[in-house]
Amino acid sequence: PTPTATPSTSPTPVPTPRPTQLPTALPTYSLLPTQAPTPIPTPVPTPAPTPIPTPVPTERPEIFNITLPPGMDSLPTIGGTWVTLTGEDFGDENRFDGPECGGDGIRGGCGNETMNGTIIVTYGADGYGYFATNCNLTIPNQEIQCLSQPGIGKDHHWRITHVGSFSEISPGTTRYTSPNITQIIIPSDLNNDDIDISNDKTLSGMKTEGNENITLIGVNFGPINTSVLVYYKNDDNINISSFPNTNDDGYYSNNNMDLLSSNLTLGSSIYYPLNCYVSVEHVEINCISLVGVGGNHYWVVEIASQSNPEGSSPLTSYRLPKINSLLLSSIDSASGFNEESPFIIETTGYQQIIINGTNFGPDILSNPMFAQYENSALTHLSGSIFIADSCIMIVPYHTIQCNTIPGVGYNQSWNIKIGNQWSDEQINYKYL
Repeated sequence: PTPTATPSTSPTPVPTPRPTQLPTALPTYSLLPTQAPTPIPTPVPTPAPTPIPTPVPTERPEIFNITLPPGMDSLPTIGGTWVTLTGEDFGDENRFDGPECGGDGIRGGCGNETMNGTIIVTYGADGYGYFATNCNLTIPNQEIQCLSQPGIGKDHHWRITHVGSFSEISPGTTRYTSPNITQIIIPSDLNNDDIDISNDKTLSGMKTEGNENITLIGVNFGPINTSVLVYYKNDDNINISSFPNTNDDGYYSNNNMDLLSSNLTLGSSIYYPLNCYVSVEHVEINCISLVGVGGNHYWVVEIASQSNPEGSSPLTSYRLPKINSLLLSSIDSASGFNEESPFIIETTGYQQIIINGTNFGPDILSNPMFAQYENSALTHLSGSIFIADSCIMIVPYHTIQCNTIPGVGYNQSWNIKIGNQWSDEQINYKYL
């Protein structure tokens, strides 16, 4: 028999097992915190406060009288004057004072607040407008004393409001003191301390060109932003018809600067300065002067229908007209003259004289000019006062032209009158 071959078998390889890598330490976990949290307290509701009943006055307060300190009939605009109210049903507890208001136990400290919600004192045209301050119930139910506020005006009634019940307005009234002017400051062009202008009205006073800052000093002008009306005037009451030789040729017909609605001259007009305002509360007002002429003007300040009496203020004036030179219009300007060198004019008159100077005022119909020349040392006709004719303004504020009239004489002085003020410098000349 054929032998059967036995296949050779190879041994099956055995895989090398992977070594298992174990951590050196296993993490530990805890389900419990390391420290217990602070417990939250259960809120306990706060009981509602017991309501305090509002006191109800048994009667409505009534004011009988208002009294100011002895010797006073009005309240200074600066405030701070004690006012005493007497009447009934003002309350029997002094509720004006308390530590919450800063009171001192003598006078209340609540200012213009509602006095701890109990009593309010006010005054004004209808009993309202101003809060009285520092009030104190000096006699229970019958008397209250308060301080006035800064203010202005007149015919102020007083009223008390007590726990929701208010009085009728007081039968009596109070007023703030009327304004009073004690000083008027006018700027000067001169900064030279060696020149004394106190007696020279050609250099002191207001410029006829206007537009100067004028300061009024006084009392009772009211707080800042008080509305003020200011004017200045004199009592000359000179009518334009007093100057029949002026404006014969209608020279002013094309000039629309005339500010008048009457026949008074500019020097006798009422001037309303511009932009007046209270610059320092209660004591100072600033205004801008107007174009003008004339002198002896008193000033009036009107505030809330109250004013200082006319004529009670210091007086001001525009500067006096001043003649610098005289010229004959038919000769060269270099032929001007002065006291040392008089020139000669015709006895027949009707020559044009050019007068140069300052402070002549504006070129308007209501500013008539009056010119004259004389030598009082002479007699008869030569000693007469000769009134120049047909004076007109050539250059506003500086130059006037007039006509001479027939006459005789020599060393005659020339001066002019503008706004009822005479020039105080004269220049001599003589007739031929």
